Amino acid sequence: MTEGAFRPTPPTPEEIAGVQQVVEILSDAYNPEQVLNALRRNHGDVQKAISALLDDPTSGDIPPLPADDISALREAAASVVQSQSLPHLTGDTDPDEDMKKAMAASLEDIAPILQPSTRAPNPDWAMVPSNAPVTGLTQDEQDMNQAIQLSLQEELSLDQFDEKPLEERLRKGVTPVALRASKVTQTYAAMVMHALYFVPQVRRAIASYLPYAPDGNSEDMSTDLDIRVVPPTNGPARLVWSMLETFVYLDLARLTELSADSLLDQLPIDPWSPGANGSQSPGHLAFEFYAQVALAIESVLHLDDATTEGQPDWPRLFHFRHGPSNREPDRRAFNHSIDDSIAKVHVSGHPDINDLVSCLDAELKQVGPNESQPQVIVYPSEVVAFQLLHHSSGDRQKFSFPPYFYLDQFMHEKSKLANEKRRLKSNLLQKIAELEARRKALTKFQDRDTLADLQSAAYYYENIAEDEGSETRRSALQDTAGKLRKIISQIETELQNIDANISQCKAGVNDAFNCPGLHDFRYELRAVLMHDGFYGRNHLYSYVKEKGVWWKTIEHTITEVSEEEVLEDPTGLHLSAGPFLLIYSRGLSPNEENEKAAWPEDLKNNVKRDNQTFFETLGPEVVAGFEDPNSPLTAVFPLPSDTETSSMDVEPPSRTDDMDLDV
Repeated sequence: MTEGAFRPTPPTPEEIAGVQQVVEILSDAYNPEQVLNALRRNHGDVQKAISALLDDPTSGDIPPLPADDISALREAAASVVQSQSLPHLTGDTDPDEDMKKAMAASLEDIAPILQPSTRAPNPDWAMVPSNAPVTGLTQDEQDMNQAIQLSLQEELSLDQFDEKPLEERLRKGVTPVALRASKVTQTYAAMVMHALYFVPQVRRAIASYLPYAPDGNSEDMSTDLDIRVVPPTNGPARLVWSMLETFVYLDLARLTELSADSLLDQLPIDPWSPGANGSQSPGHLAFEFYAQVALAIESVLHLDDATTEGQPDWPRLFHFRHGPSNREPDRRAFNHSIDDSIAKVHVSGHPDINDLVSCLDAELKQVGPNESQPQVIVYPSEVVAFQLLHHSSGDRQKFSFPPYFYLDQFMHEKSKLANEKRRLKSNLLQKIAELEARRKALTKFQDRDTLADLQSAAYYYENIAEDEGSETRRSALQDTAGKLRKIISQIETELQNIDANISQCKAGVNDAFNCPGLHDFRYELRAVLMHDGFYGRNHLYSYVKEKGVWWKTIEHTITEVSEEEVLEDPTGLHLSAGPFLLIYSRGLSPNEENEKAAWPEDLKNNVKRDNQTFFETLGPEVVAGFEDPNSPLTAVFPLPSDTETSSMDVEPPSRTDDMDLDV
């Protein structure tokens, strides 16, 4: 071996073990010398050495050895493999010889393993195939993606439709009833139906639906109305009838949960699937489903009025009409191009436009031909829903929505006054921007705090600078300090005035639409549908309001929550998720809001009988002390015997009587 050639230090037993482990994992992609060098560069850390070799195959290279060293190393390795003996790594041996023997021993131990492994794969050592496309992700990002995938797989395996024991399904107090779909792909649809029940106007409209027999006279129905009621068997009318049955059960059933399956069977439902986004996101699916249900209800309850030309102001439950602000209202009959039941609102995350009213204002301007002629609401509906479209770009700032808002500023009949207020608001915002620019000019210069610098300078002339015994210098220092203090005082006074003006302008912005002429169409929040960004029935939940109390529903679990929690829930913020459907309806007086729905007596009796059977099934020990708030059964004319009286399955499948608690 030539003088001055590189002489590696003999490997330690720990290094030999590390080389064996790395070579075993990487097969014969690298020779032991490269592996040993990579190990030493990474301080013996096997995982880091593997990563280094994979990221940079030359990271384990060492300076070329002389030919005689290479030859000797190969001969030593071959001889050790043949002799099956371990090298002596201590004592007075040549370092080069130690290195050769160590490498030979390493090769000896590895040789029987250089073949397809028979052990179970270890995810900690999973490698990307060499012919796989480059993803551009770091190792940490790949590990994170793998962890997320494993977590999702585990979540999916656990995300089964579970049922509470029968004795735990007894509904107590005023807690609402949950409405569930057995298929996770239809969870969002059950949530929409459940939310609609808590909209007073929808509940009242559904309760008023009574399908008359063909020979029935719709007049003089005050005494024996049920004689002529015949439940429909198909079409939109069947859906509305199923909703009527469902709503009666949601009101009167003493169960904590009900199945929505028979109700959802009335409509084609697009399934929600894992990894869905865009057109298959729960928000988009809920948008399509809500629009479908709204159209079905409207067509059953208001078909004649809605299709009559020249009468566009029919009792609109869901569908509002919109049009350009500079045109006369369109008085055509119902038309899909100008009548909608739900509005899409793009959530950009921009700090200046990150609340429902601001986004809605921007949305209507974008729909119009230009900002001076935005779209307005021509004929409002009792209920209005918003699909929130979250975008991955933009700041991760929580989107806010109010417990109530006034639709007046978007109404055609109020457009003149609203535009005046809009111009006032725009002028105030412009003034605020000018004031803030002036404030910045007074306090900042080249990223320095000007006021702080002036105060430091004044302090220096007052307390640090020495007069050196000179009266002239002392006077000059005092004059300079006095001038600085005067400048500081002037700046502080101006800043106070600026801050006061900014506060006044901001108050004017907030109150721009707060005037009597724009407070006639008040809409109150009734329901919020949420998504945390992952897939599964437990990753969708809702907030609903009943009699002034907010309730959170996740599958069969319903808990009372504060309004603050509803409005401030940050769930899904960093996954472009969160609230995806908001339902508002016209504000009502407390008496109107708490008014009991006038359900058909026969349907009420069906629920009461099912309740009694449920109590009997539970046994006296479970229902001891429980009081049924429902009134006793009433005597009414029964529905026709050849019609199905309930679309709800509300008993355990094991029962064979009239009550079937399939929840």
